[in-house]
This record gives sequence, structure tokens and C-alpha cells, in this order.
Amino acid sequence: RRLKHGDRISLGGSELTVQLMPGHTKGSVSYSMTVEEGGRKRSVLIVNMPSVVMPLAGNTWYPDIVRDYESTFRLLKNLAPEIWVAGHASQYDMAKKHQAGSFVDPQGYQAAVERFERLFREKLAATGR
Repeated sequence: RRLKHGDRISLGGSELTVQLMPGHTKGSVSYSMTVEEGGRKRSVLIVNMPSVVMPLAGNTWYPDIVRDYESTFRLLKNLAPEIWVAGHASQYDMAKKHQAGSFVDPQGYQAAVERFERLFREKLAATGR
């Protein structure tokens, strides 16, 4: 079936919640979940960071791309994962976190969201919009 925002998926004893985050592509999604670590529950986000890979202006294949990016950034700002990973190791400093022995990084998440939004806004401004 086609997954929708808010759908829940049970996988190997874990429950993932679908977070629709279009922009990078029309159907981009992330997944949120809660894990238990040392008797403590932690919020986790497997995030598709919204890097700009398609034209923001004159995109006839994806005319709502700017609106979708803006919606995704609103959602990202409302999430507050303690642990987060992304599709590319460099987007979340995987090696540094692995070496430190912890992926807990709520401040890094907020900084990454701000960085990706700033890059989006710069590219959008370059289009004259």
C-alpha cells in the first residue's frame, strides 16, 4: 500500500511513524520512533534531509516544490529527536558520533535543519523568488 503521513509501520518489534517531507523529491519521507536505551525512552528520527537537487523555479515536473520545501521545514522544526540519522553520513556527522560512542545529538539536529533551510533560502533567492 502507499504510505501516508502519520501511518505506523511495525518492523521487528519497533513501530515507525511516517513523516511526509516532500521537496527533495515529491514523496520524500522520514521515520520517527521511540527506542529504549538503558531503561530510558528516546525519540529517534531517520530523516531525509531536504537538500535542494531540483530546480526551484520553472520546474514543470514539480510545480509545488517550493511550497513542499516550506511545509517540510515547518515539520522538521516541530520535531525534536534526541537521536537522528540521515541518508548521508556527512549530513549527521556519523563518524564523529560513532567515535564518541553516542548518537544523542538534539542540538546537532536543530543546527542541521537550520543549515538546510538556509541553503534552500539562498537557492530560492537566487531564482528571484
